[in-house]
Amino acid sequence: MSSAQPAYPEPTILGERVVVQVGKTPYVRFDLNDYSVPYQYVRRTLTVVATPDRVRVLDGQTELASHARSYDRGRRSRTRPHSGAAGA
Repeated sequence: MSSAQPAYPEPTILGERVVVQVGKTPYVRFDLNDYSVPYQYVRRTLTVVATPDRVRVLDGQTELASHARSYDRGRRSRTRPHSGAAGA
């Protein structure tokens, strides 16, 4: 018998997954609310992974942003590092 440890895959990110387009401004729209992303990701396709309490924005496996999830309508959530960009 081999004593090698089993190789475990990367952890699975659980939650609702949605592919989103970033427009001219550094925000993604999810569930009628806007969530900020770093301005260098404007006009890119990203993935939103939402749980009941968080909205995470990913570029592949890289997390770009994490916000508290809002169940309101028309809310704009931004994090301080994302708000310093021109046009934000």
